[in-house]
Amino acid sequence: MKNLLLSPLEKKLYDSTEKLTAFANSIWKSSVNIFDSVVSKLQIESEENTFGVTMHIHVPGATKDEISITHDNNVLNVSCTRKEDSIGVDSFEREFSLEELDENTIVSSLKDGILSIQINKLVPVESSASSRKTVPIS
Repeated sequence: MKNLLLSPLEKKLYDSTEKLTAFANSIWKSSVNIFDSVVSKLQIESEENTFGVTMHIHVPGATKDEISITHDNNVLNVSCTRKEDSIGVDSFEREFSLEELDENTIVSSLKDGILSIQINKLVPVESSASSRKTVPIS
């Protein structure tokens, strides 16, 4: 980390951003299964900000019915099963680690051959006297 004067919250955000960048760089869990040798590499782009990660997977010609997105035990699985006569991306399966991401916030969309998946970061839970709340009695 650069030698900056940061508040504790800014330091946590900076550290989280560094961790998320490292995560994004190692996001591929190399369980790629390409069933047709015509496609040698699946084009995936990822963006991260202070709130989460967005992945863009290029799936030209694929329909929503051919794509499956599941998650279990901090692993996101994205697969596409194409019909034999389909034109565009071939069938594939790819897994991504959801470490430090909130798997309950996954949102996806498919537009113009690009599957976008957005996932928020986990919100750290801190215990301090300032989080104490009074419950009214009715």
